[in-house]
Amino acid sequence: MKKTYIGKTGKVKVYGTNPKKYFDKLVKTSANARKGYDEEVMLHLVDGLNKELLKEHVTPYALAKKASIRPQVVKRILNGATNAEVNTISKMGESMNLQLSWHKK
Repeated sequence: MKKTYIGKTGKVKVYGTNPKKYFDKLVKTSANARKGYDEEVMLHLVDGLNKELLKEHVTPYALAKKASIRPQVVKRILNGATNAEVNTISKMGESMNLQLSWHKK
């Protein structure tokens, strides 16, 4: 069978004949791949939140007040901090009437 390019998890490029099986195995066995994948997902969520803030003309300070989070934390997350927590991003999204969700590209 021909190996195909599946995707990228952090700096690791993933190739395989059964994309889902190989990707799941890679994420389970490699801490670097898991970390890269987690960071990619978080950056995707933050990017969506940034787009919504621009669309709704909401400042990071106003978002911080609505979500009851310190303004410094909100700015750090919106600028791409890799150590952001899902709960914090979720709280920020909920204050904008958004939900974390998965969808196909």
